[in-house]
Formats: sequence, C-alpha cells, structure tokens
Amino acid sequence: MGDNKWMAGAAGWISTNDILPDEKTPVWVCNKSKPKSLTTALVVWEDGGWLWYVQTYGDILDADSYECDDDYEFSHWQPFPEVLT
Repeated sequence: MGDNKWMAGAAGWISTNDILPDEKTPVWVCNKSKPKSLTTALVVWEDGGWLWYVQTYGDILDADSYECDDDYEFSHWQPFPEVLT
C-alpha cells in the first residue's frame, strides 16, 4: 500500500482491490502516484475490462463530463455524499 497507508484507516474509503464502484457512477478517487490528491472518476466495462474515466469538464454527476484515461491507477474510492446525488 506504500504512500496510501493514510487512506487505509480513513472512514468511508474503499480499496479498489476490494471492490469497484457501480459502473458509470461518479466517485472521489485517490491516485496511487499522488496519494493525497483527489479527483472525480467513474469506471466503465469496455473490451472485456474495467476502464477508469476521469472528469475533465462540466457537472460531476454528468457521465458525459468524463474521458477515458488509462494512465491513472486509483488505490481507493469513496461515494459522494447524498446531498450531491
């Protein structure tokens, strides 16, 4: 887990090794290479595997505001609070 140890005990954070969020559901994610930097992303099943899409513009709840970026590896994710959904 390396630099992401701080996430392991943080309430509400789920390891991407344990479970992924529901498909096309925007969530907060922690990048493995920048463990204290959060972004918004969602996962999509494509070509026999899960791909992460990161938010690039627009509304965080609009799936069309996301673009595929296979360079990122996320270690943990957390759902948005209900107030945002």
